[in-house]
Amino acid sequence: MVKNLRIFQKFLVMILVISVVPLILLSVTSYYLSKTAVQTEAYNQNKIFFELTRSQFNAYFFERKGDAKVISQEVALILSESSQESTETSFNFADITSEKRKKLDSVLKTALKEYGYSDIFITDEKGKIVYSVAEKSIEGSDCSHREYFQRAIRGELNWSDLLYSDVYKCNVMVLSSPIYYEQSIIGTVNLVIFGETLDNIVHDGIDQLGKTADSYLVSSDGTLYSTTRLGEFTSQDVVLKKKIDTHAQKVLSEKINTGDKEFVEKGIYKDYRGERVVGTFGVVQLGDKLVGLIIEQDEAEAFDSVYLLRNLLLILSVSVIVIAILLGLYFSKMISNPLKYASEITKRIASGDLSAKIDKYLDQKDETGLLIQSINNMQNNLREIV
Repeated sequence: MVKNLRIFQKFLVMILVISVVPLILLSVTSYYLSKTAVQTEAYNQNKIFFELTRSQFNAYFFERKGDAKVISQEVALILSESSQESTETSFNFADITSEKRKKLDSVLKTALKEYGYSDIFITDEKGKIVYSVAEKSIEGSDCSHREYFQRAIRGELNWSDLLYSDVYKCNVMVLSSPIYYEQSIIGTVNLVIFGETLDNIVHDGIDQLGKTADSYLVSSDGTLYSTTRLGEFTSQDVVLKKKIDTHAQKVLSEKINTGDKEFVEKGIYKDYRGERVVGTFGVVQLGDKLVGLIIEQDEAEAFDSVYLLRNLLLILSVSVIVIAILLGLYFSKMISNPLKYASEITKRIASGDLSAKIDKYLDQKDETGLLIQSINNMQNNLREIV
């Protein structure tokens, strides 16, 4: 088939085989190797951020439990002082003097400021709130129906689930600890953190991953447990009210329900905005509850350098192809035009016409020039013979 090609076509095929095809293969290989390297780097960065955030959560909730034990002991000491001179073996919160309230204020306000709690309140054994540091209006309210109180009054130091509080008018988590008096539980100390505290931990440093980087918490059914950094879920108003349905959430749902605390996965998928993202997601401990932590970055931003390389390689490949075609055309004309001229002269000679004036390409030093010179000599010799 190659034998039947014209010289221009043969030159073009030759140039394509020698230069363009290897260039395209090299470009494709470079692109995919670069994409793989950048993808691996994006995954690694996301995973590092994920592990740091998970460690922050673990440390935060562990330290808060230590705080609760210390605070409940201090409260117990203050309350027991109020009954040192009493012969009663039971404790009544109504017996707390103003002096002891001042001591509670001093100790608990210091704890509030030092550890960053939103409020600290105390209940009696029936669940009635008898004291609050920051929200005096809740004193007298009943929280006996709350699971965190019921567990604490049974002697269990525990975190509540994230819940909406009508009193604080926001989402809160409560760490509840029993108060012991004469080896009996007489009430609970409750440390309150607002939902914004969780947001601060989740979003801390996420902007360092990129402009489109995002991080957020979800429950097993996809309910948002924190705000997102992007999109329509950036307000605390959507927390506990909105759900997402993505690949990451579906995978996390199964792992949360099976209690796989160490699970971490990565992938490229569409996020809650419908954008393709490079994501790392896994299970974290939120107080006493397992939830999902998702770290994502838009694929377009993560692979920005790769797409730039792809475009440059595409431009380079197209440029080389155009240059190859132009060179093929140029060199084929350099050969085909003299050959075409020689063919016309030889046809006239073959028909007996020896009058043709050969005045082109005689000065060329290449093979085509030698061919024209030979035809010219042949015509001159034939003239002498005739």
